Amino acid sequence: MNLVFRMPGGSVPARVDLLSASSIGRMARTAEDAGWAGVCFDEHPIPPSYWRNGGDGHDAVDPFVALAAAATATRRIRLVVYATIVSIRNPILLAKTVATLDVVSDGRVELGMVAGYLPEEFAALGVSFERRNQYFEENIDVMKSAWTGESVTLHTDSFDAVAVCAQPRPVQRPHPPLWIGGNSRSATRRVVTYRAGWMALVNPRGRSVSRCSAALETVADFKRLLAILHAEAETAARTDQIPVMVSANYNPGEPVHRLKRTLEQCGDAGAGWVTVNVPSDSVDDACRSLGILADELGGCVVSP
Repeated sequence: MNLVFRMPGGSVPARVDLLSASSIGRMARTAEDAGWAGVCFDEHPIPPSYWRNGGDGHDAVDPFVALAAAATATRRIRLVVYATIVSIRNPILLAKTVATLDVVSDGRVELGMVAGYLPEEFAALGVSFERRNQYFEENIDVMKSAWTGESVTLHTDSFDAVAVCAQPRPVQRPHPPLWIGGNSRSATRRVVTYRAGWMALVNPRGRSVSRCSAALETVADFKRLLAILHAEAETAARTDQIPVMVSANYNPGEPVHRLKRTLEQCGDAGAGWVTVNVPSDSVDDACRSLGILADELGGCVVSP
């Protein structure tokens, strides 16, 4: 099991003391030294106040900038974008950002992508929420073309790119590993179509804000959705093993064996990666938890 540390700081309001370059660097370096496989940040560029303050939401930094800070303090650990909202971004600029992070980190990016589920973010950024699924798929195709480093001509409803070229190319060829997040049928179909990994989205029943996605709060939910994914892969004749990433929470002070049991169950079902969210009041707290979990989970921690 590859453990990915979800970097703290995304509270309401954001904990800026946990988000300085020195803080991010220290936590990322501690995770690397302890044998964690990766660190991650997620993305919500301009969330609505009701979501931030209603118990479901949180603040977030730009994941690419923050992961660049983690890259400068580490040498091996994977830099996981969990996940960027592809539908609201210009795909050519996003392709450049991803390639740049991959170059400056010597090829350590894992790119998670979602379509988005907060209409207010789309409205604030001038993007149609109703067309987010169309944009999501179009933008992935555009990014793949840009990552070739060759002259390309691209036409969409939003822009015309004529004989343009994006350099440098990503270090990882043809591009960094792609992950698609979400529990809907469209998400699982895209995982198969784009030969991506699946980021299972924790989505408790009865949440106040719909994520436009199926519920996932138990191991049984995870197994059910994984069966749907495998059926989709079989229909499309995709025969390779699909990478799967799940999420888990750990509250310091609770017995670690509960988390370990959950990870073992998810691993037995087919998950090879898990992001672990650990509430932390300080960098010291975060680093302490990183060490404790690495020691207690033992064989669940695998260096990349």
